[in-house]
Amino acid sequence: MTPQSRRHGIFINTVHGLLYVCIFLLAGTGIAMVTHYELPLNILGIELSAQKEGYFSTFSQFHEIHLLLQQAMWWLIGIHLAGVLYAKR
Repeated sequence: MTPQSRRHGIFINTVHGLLYVCIFLLAGTGIAMVTHYELPLNILGIELSAQKEGYFSTFSQFHEIHLLLQQAMWWLIGIHLAGVLYAKR
């Protein structure tokens, strides 16, 4: 579907861009949480040692950001779905 106006096109591009940014940031914060976990982990044959000295501060910060990104992702999916339904009316 082609945008109905310039503002509509900007809105479409913004929502899609934010969806991609959210996905990559979710992956990034997930990796950061894994590397700062309190137990040693073995992922695909790569041994990640435990970093207990910064666990309580670092892991919880990444976890909080990860949860905010997860909530933002659901909002963006809802906005996207509403946009699709509006465009197909």
